[in-house]
Amino acid sequence: MDNLIPTPVLSFNLMYATMKIKKTIFWQNFGTFPGMMMICSGWKDYADVLVFLKKKKYTEWERALRLKPEEFDSPHCSKWELEKNLDGKLEKCVTYYLLWLPNWKEDTGHLTVLAHELVHCVSFHLKDFLNPIEENEAMAYQHTYLMQKIVSQLK
Repeated sequence: MDNLIPTPVLSFNLMYATMKIKKTIFWQNFGTFPGMMMICSGWKDYADVLVFLKKKKYTEWERALRLKPEEFDSPHCSKWELEKNLDGKLEKCVTYYLLWLPNWKEDTGHLTVLAHELVHCVSFHLKDFLNPIEENEAMAYQHTYLMQKIVSQLK
């Protein structure tokens, strides 16, 4: 009879195997610093994200992501810049930030991945505004701000 009782590890794995992962796309600002980041969680397929963006008429984000299919391989944060043309004239250069979390679950492992990727994001972003070595307190505050905002949206 004892062999019918699953081990704690087996129970844990079965629990997550049956959970439905919620698909979420939202945008988060950088608080004190200018900029916006798109967060995608629970999406497994790059093409599905593009269809969603097209349907919602987020044409600039759709255009930006079409140029970066490699950004959807594994959880990570990335930054890239594109020129924005209006009426044939170069208007400005737009910076895009993407935080890709394909299998998000609120557990220690995934929170650790999020914290790790946000260190990259903060490093990418704040180097345009300050010296990250000399201003490490600003980096810490920025990381905390993003972590709080993003985790609250992912719940």
